[in-house]
Amino acid sequence: MIRNRVLLGMHHEGYSEILGEDFEERGYDVTKVSNVEAMLEKMGLRENDPSAELPTIVFEAYVMDANLGSPGADTYNPALRIYQHIERSVIEGSVKFLTITANADLMESTKKAGLNCISKKDVFEYVRREF
Repeated sequence: MIRNRVLLGMHHEGYSEILGEDFEERGYDVTKVSNVEAMLEKMGLRENDPSAELPTIVFEAYVMDANLGSPGADTYNPALRIYQHIERSVIEGSVKFLTITANADLMESTKKAGLNCISKKDVFEYVRREF
């Protein structure tokens, strides 16, 4: 049986562990990272390789802190960096992409940028419903 794979990018290891267990209970193989560079690497991409557009290692789901690598920062640029490589697959529906944050202002600006973003407090319910 082929299992779906999820790439989790979370600041806090404890939160990543709990969310990872939730995905495992749903039949996903889980890969966890704590920064954007590690996400890119797990996707088979190199940080400074402008020719690499599409990941060579594809996951069925990507879930990350909107501001991964910059806890407390009011930026969704880390999420955009990942999304640009999988946008086509997300639009086609073959891949799910979700950003999360505890910051209401960041959640709003992330949504305005066109990215799927929910509150950290709602992520477990969302995952149970959508994945």
